[in-house]
Amino acid sequence: MVLATDVQLESRQLWKLAKRAVLGLARTGSYGGNGSGDFSLALSNASLPWGEYVGSVGGDPERDSSLNPLYRAAVEAVEEAVLNALFKAETMTGRQGHTRYALPVEETLALLERYHPGGAEG
Repeated sequence: MVLATDVQLESRQLWKLAKRAVLGLARTGSYGGNGSGDFSLALSNASLPWGEYVGSVGGDPERDSSLNPLYRAAVEAVEEAVLNALFKAETMTGRQGHTRYALPVEETLALLERYHPGGAEG
């Protein structure tokens, strides 16, 4: 998982941001088991100075709690990317005739509604 931001962050802050990607993955049902190959990377192209970002979220530039909106965005972005990939995948046949079937979207949505009425926020 790759997270990119235009907020100017220190390497320590980027490391903390990258750790939040796994939380987004977990929200989709994965737990990143042994051998999963899951890893995350965060980078910044630094077009938004730290002070402007902190001012826009009403934070204190001396406190990392100002990063909370970025952490939430990271979690939600990874979750959405995984769900988009699952729902857009098509049935395919690969090497040695191995077939992987597309997720049946309507059935999946019906199951989600049945076992979790109201969606994630409900």
